Amino acid sequence: MEVRFGRSLAFCCALLILFAGLSHRSTEAQGSVHAASLPPVEITLLTEDGGRADWSHALDLIAYDRMGSDGYYDVHLMTPQGVEGPCITCDNPLLPNRNIGNPAWHPYGAYLAIQVEKLAHDGNPASASPGLGINNDIWIIRRDGQQAIQITDVAEGMGVLHPHFSHDGSKLLWAERVADGSNPSGLWLLRLLDLGDPARLDRHAMQLTSYAPMGLAFYESHGFSPDDTQILFTAHDMLYTPNRSWMDIYALELETLRLRRLTYSPAVWDEHAQFSPDGQYITWISSQGCNCYPLDPRDIATELFMMRADGSEKTQLTTLNAALLPGMPNQVAADHAWNAAGSSLVLYVQDASEQRPLEGKLVRVDFPAIGTGLSQEDHGME
Repeated sequence: MEVRFGRSLAFCCALLILFAGLSHRSTEAQGSVHAASLPPVEITLLTEDGGRADWSHALDLIAYDRMGSDGYYDVHLMTPQGVEGPCITCDNPLLPNRNIGNPAWHPYGAYLAIQVEKLAHDGNPASASPGLGINNDIWIIRRDGQQAIQITDVAEGMGVLHPHFSHDGSKLLWAERVADGSNPSGLWLLRLLDLGDPARLDRHAMQLTSYAPMGLAFYESHGFSPDDTQILFTAHDMLYTPNRSWMDIYALELETLRLRRLTYSPAVWDEHAQFSPDGQYITWISSQGCNCYPLDPRDIATELFMMRADGSEKTQLTTLNAALLPGMPNQVAADHAWNAAGSSLVLYVQDASEQRPLEGKLVRVDFPAIGTGLSQEDHGME
């Protein structure tokens, strides 16, 4: 296995607890978000009982995780109109029947990558849910559930998060916890698995490369650029502000290891970045302007934002928290995925709560003025 470090690891010995000394509330940073220029979007509820989701461009189907009556998550299918399909992991004899979630479609539509909780471990149930991924492994499962391959076998207390296939189907990206650290999140790497022939899924032909572009830190993988030359991820900003560490969005060029920081907002929670299908834009979620304390799970509030692929022209897309009635929980925009046309995306919206795992719903966000894709020339997005 090859490990590629984009920066020196010397600073790692001086890591401090991630959130030490943080007490202020998140407000709009640097005046870089143009809330007044909100492009028109329409939001349609798909299900009140949803989770992390991915949208197959080949099949026009949504895969998502949902907690069942047994208290564990499983992976279900749904149409973009919210018509529920089968559960592909429920009581599957090929899998440990505990938490299974965070599905990601292979571009051919025949397979999905999933997170699967180990059958036996010493961790607590909440940390093993798909959103936290401790004592989880990466598996690949056929869409009909008739074949499943275990890809990782992490040690006790380690874990994985957010698998994503490349657009050509030849690679699989995820984040993996590899060690405890001086912070609650632990130390993580970005893993990139070359699948060899993606149609055969031969484990013996697969080769693994690991990336730590900011040294050993917390990383969360988000996916590939349309040409598969870059990956997007979130990381805690230990390198730039070692005493204050928040989530920011980065892009890494796989060939050159050039690292680009796309958000710089030390008191703001930024996460879940995705390229638009044409590669011109990136959507992500942020607590910008929330007047909240993002590290308090009862107080955090996030919205969906969009920026150009170079990080410029950051714009808020949703106003989920604008008209909440008294007593209603804050809304936390989270994981999301685009359709093939670039005209809609599926968005996981959680209810802010100190209880884990969080409850949430799935909505479809449509761009009616855009119609068939994000085109700045045709639709005035300049």
